[in-house]
Amino acid sequence: KYDSARQALMKAELERILASGKLSADVYEVVSKSLAE
Repeated sequence: KYDSARQALMKAELERILASGKLSADVYEVVSKSLAE
């Protein structure tokens, strides 16, 4: 879907969001599933 540079940026941001803590259950679920793909 996306070139490797964009994929790396998106993955880094998703990991940053996950590491921030204080996430709602829904946000955690979406981020976790996105990183699993």
